[in-house]
Amino acid sequence: MLNKEVIVIGAGLGGLFSAALLSKEGMKVTVIEKNRKPGGGMQSYNRKGAVFDTDMHVITSMFEGGSVYRLCRYLGILNDICIENVADGISDKIYVAEDNSVYNISAGREGFMQSLLHYFPDEEHDICAYVKALDAITDEMDLFLLRNSRQNVFVQNADFFMPVDQFISKYIHNLKLRRLLAYMNVLYAGDCRVTPAYLHAVIAVLLQKGVSRFKGGTYRFVEVLVRFIQAHGGTVITGEGVSDIIVEGDKVKYVKTDAGRVLSADVYISSIHPAVLLDLLSDRFAVSKSYYAQLQGTEDSCSAFILNIKLKKDSFPYMRYSSYYFESYESVWSANRKGAITKFMFLTPPVQDQGEYAHTLCITVPMDWNEVVAWENSTIGKRSKSYYEWKDKVAETVLSKMERLFPFFREVIALVDTASPLTIRDHTGVRHGAMCGYKKDVNNFITSHLPVRTRLSNLLLTGQNVNIHGFCGVILTSLQTCEEILGTNYIIEKLHVEG
Repeated sequence: MLNKEVIVIGAGLGGLFSAALLSKEGMKVTVIEKNRKPGGGMQSYNRKGAVFDTDMHVITSMFEGGSVYRLCRYLGILNDICIENVADGISDKIYVAEDNSVYNISAGREGFMQSLLHYFPDEEHDICAYVKALDAITDEMDLFLLRNSRQNVFVQNADFFMPVDQFISKYIHNLKLRRLLAYMNVLYAGDCRVTPAYLHAVIAVLLQKGVSRFKGGTYRFVEVLVRFIQAHGGTVITGEGVSDIIVEGDKVKYVKTDAGRVLSADVYISSIHPAVLLDLLSDRFAVSKSYYAQLQGTEDSCSAFILNIKLKKDSFPYMRYSSYYFESYESVWSANRKGAITKFMFLTPPVQDQGEYAHTLCITVPMDWNEVVAWENSTIGKRSKSYYEWKDKVAETVLSKMERLFPFFREVIALVDTASPLTIRDHTGVRHGAMCGYKKDVNNFITSHLPVRTRLSNLLLTGQNVNIHGFCGVILTSLQTCEEILGTNYIIEKLHVEG
């Protein structure tokens, strides 16, 4: 069983972590990545001496005992990872311009509850009920808890598939608190009407358990995974994408690369966007017309407009927490459309030897693809003047709002580098530059929640479009994908032995 050959299409986090797990189990793994550098959204780049990350600024489950921590320990790579944990003090700060309020949310489950009680002392019953409801939802999720998968056990919790705003309203009656508790939807591209409560619960519980940040750039984690794969006999091919996937019957027979290579394996794993994957198949309807239509037609989550800012030396304090800005309590759920910027997230990423002052600051503005649809057929370096004028206008709007919070802010800026949903799409290959994969929809759960298995018997999926997005979600999905090859609970039972 363990001598199978595996080809992984796409070297994003999901593809690389899957390859690392399978390499450890003795399989011969080849990863094929079309871009010059592996990592997908986990890239770092340099602008005039400042290192910026393209994604994964906030990582979860890396505290001792956390699911991702245990998987990294299983691979033996913990000592190679340089992170900063936020175990105490403020973990999140929320600014609401409507009434000039600032809410400090402390780390830890108890800290989270006490923070809310400080601002809403009369809501203790509701806050306790809400936190218990979050725990009850995540307790249904075997993979999230690295618990042996229970076959044919259906979710019993009635809240699980409830629309998120309805779920919060069920337990929280104070309208202002209800809106405030949705602040983290920036992290999961939430839509109050259709996003399932389980997605909100997972993010909320992960944040309560503690967040971490990579020091010196997220790309270091990519390098750790690549070295691990290579040290265990695997190969990572970059700058050479898969151009064709040849199908015979119900199986993938081999793949062709755009460099003319023909590669075959026993099992194939795709970490690229499922809709892009299907267009590579020699027979697109080998997976059935309905399945093809499902993957092509499912709506993507929103993208983002990003401002990466280099700060002048010793001019702006380093903040160990993430900050969220909202124009009003109602705007917590609103989308940034038609030039109106009503919410965003910002933080100061740590460097290797982080001191009192920040080196850079990143602002992430959730943004609908329709904001850039006028230029969607353009490519990097060949966009129109109107596009760059639009980018400048968006950046100016965001910086003006930052000045409300920090009146001196423009004085500390050394450089501003911006990226739009188009930039994200073109650099990562993700359709519509989606931040969180497919949009999860309670009214369309089957089509927005993909299984790792496909209609082809030796083709599996992994990555942010399957199950849950984000650092923890993608890594846990990689585990699920690998156990389809290794056997149910194969790695999880080994983790239980380790303790």
